[in-house]
Amino acid sequence: MPLYSTDALVLRTYKLGEADRIVVFLTADRGKKRGVAKSARRPKSRFVGALEPLTSCSNRWAQD
Repeated sequence: MPLYSTDALVLRTYKLGEADRIVVFLTADRGKKRGVAKSARRPKSRFVGALEPLTSCSNRWAQD
């Protein structure tokens, strides 16, 4: 399973269960991608401010 790494722009987030979030982000080389940020909705999570819409971030993901 290859591992990809790129800079991206967060477009939107959706709630998933009690603690997770689905994140839609736009990359320059891979286009629009969706992923799950585990435990992103917990109060002490490091993702709380980083996954707001129109935020620039660095992403890594594995794809089948």
